[in-house]
Amino acid sequence: MDGIYESELALLRAALWDAPLSLPADTDWEALTAELKAQAVLGLVCETELPAGAPEEVKERLADLSLIRGAKFYQYLNAQEELLGILKKADIPVVILKGCAAAVSYPKPYLRHMGDIDFLVPEEFFEDADKLLQENGFSLIYGLTPEKTHITLSKNGIEFELHLHFGSRKNPEYRREIDRQILAGMKNPVTGDCLGSSFPMLPPLANGLVLLEHMAHHLSGEGLGMRHVIDWMMYVHKYLTDEFWETEFKAAAQRLSLDELAAAVTWMCGKYLGLPENLAWCSCKDGEERDVLADAIMEYVLSSGNFGRKKGRGSLVEGHLVTSKNIFSIFKQMHGSGIYHSRAIEKHKILRPFAWIYGAGRYIRLTFGRKGALSALKTEADNAKQRQKLLDDLKIKGIRDGS
Repeated sequence: MDGIYESELALLRAALWDAPLSLPADTDWEALTAELKAQAVLGLVCETELPAGAPEEVKERLADLSLIRGAKFYQYLNAQEELLGILKKADIPVVILKGCAAAVSYPKPYLRHMGDIDFLVPEEFFEDADKLLQENGFSLIYGLTPEKTHITLSKNGIEFELHLHFGSRKNPEYRREIDRQILAGMKNPVTGDCLGSSFPMLPPLANGLVLLEHMAHHLSGEGLGMRHVIDWMMYVHKYLTDEFWETEFKAAAQRLSLDELAAAVTWMCGKYLGLPENLAWCSCKDGEERDVLADAIMEYVLSSGNFGRKKGRGSLVEGHLVTSKNIFSIFKQMHGSGIYHSRAIEKHKILRPFAWIYGAGRYIRLTFGRKGALSALKTEADNAKQRQKLLDDLKIKGIRDGS
């Protein structure tokens, strides 16, 4: 493993578990901080005591980041409280997904990198919630489309995603199952707390399944990053005992074909990120086989980055385009890309039958409009095949049409 990656993992172990920290004297701190930033975990280490040999400017930069991180986290909490207050006043049930619902498992919730605020209401309240929020100053950025099961709103520089459904399985059987699990969880929500700010969230079973489904989604498309993995690890540390796995979680994960993903990523967290639990449920008879799979996942995470940002913008590979096996699947990918990337097509439904033309044109433009296009196309095709092999090895079903 590259020295920068070893240092990154050592820093994360120290930040999360107070593990002893020793880094090489010739550590490239610029490269290391860039790597942590690409994985959206730089904030996690900003309060970690660095070795004596670390440059003073790096220490000062992390100290400044700690102050900024704290201020932004409180801004995030205030925005979330405003959102929940509006919905509560209208008697609209709601739960927070990911975000604070993941941060509550961290030793210091404010160190987790926050993006947008994801929340879900029952389907019968969706339109009312949308209308109410827009009446209260939330601006619509993206509406619903056949490819997106949430709308995106914005207020005061913070984005909010109001979900109608969660997950992105192509197979309707799996979509219904994750919806069923979440709906059951919404009937018995629990109260989370981040720095004195309380909020409704899903109970442990449904919350864990959401984190797993989210990892599967990013593994299949945009890119699985370290932040997603650490969210899962901290959840496992707080909730997923051997007893909980055997009595509840295992069967639910199997129905979603996510049980192997859960076990392999947890095993990986123990090997590379210092997860202290010695859990029987994530072991197997052939430990070597699981070890190989854990190594493959970590290799993918390190090469991908948060939301695949290390792969670069404008990737040629849209979803599973390169690994699509029939023209109908390719057409659907082009059509979905056209709707997703064109605001005009998204806004005007009359244009949607022609979205595939926009999607195809965009793909051609990205493919042949840059230097080394053919070489890049081969690299990205290889990446797509690597991703598909991981999905197959992890036995994750329902990602592609017909699967």
